[in-house]
Amino acid sequence: MLAAAESYTFWWKEYFSVAHDPTALECESNIFRYRPKHRVILRSHNPGDELLSILQVTIACKISGVPVEFSTGSRFNVSAFTEQIVESDEELIARLETLASTNESIVLRSITSLPSPVLGAANAANISVHSAPTLANGRIELLHYLSEQSVSETRHRYGTVAVPKFSDSGKVRLCVSPVCTTQAPGRK
Repeated sequence: MLAAAESYTFWWKEYFSVAHDPTALECESNIFRYRPKHRVILRSHNPGDELLSILQVTIACKISGVPVEFSTGSRFNVSAFTEQIVESDEELIARLETLASTNESIVLRSITSLPSPVLGAANAANISVHSAPTLANGRIELLHYLSEQSVSETRHRYGTVAVPKFSDSGKVRLCVSPVCTTQAPGRK
């Protein structure tokens, strides 16, 4: 479990919490970033048998800043789960139906397969379902709890490219071909 926590932390700090521009075009910025889901509902029918995986999901959610609700059919006495919801499948289905109107990005996470009626209710509520064993590789596991976002900005107008550049003084040099001006950071 320590290796999983280290991997989650590494990938969060080095990749998922940092905006990227993989195209590196001067005429356009294409910022690719990840945003935490609004919440994760972690469903387990056998918490005692799935304890390691449950803890891995909880750690991954905490690292990526996603609130996690632990949903189970019977009370499970582990102090790590402060938000434990004891509910039957029918009660979970009713709760999923009420979440459809929240317009939140929600994930229903389970280590094992879920009953068909629960899957149907999640689908009807537009809730993502991930029913698979947890992975210790943070590059893959954290994707369950994040939304990808791409933001593009055009940096040219009529063939003139405006590219922010940094000078040795730390000020931004706004280069508009062929003229460059120097501005303090944060000023336009």
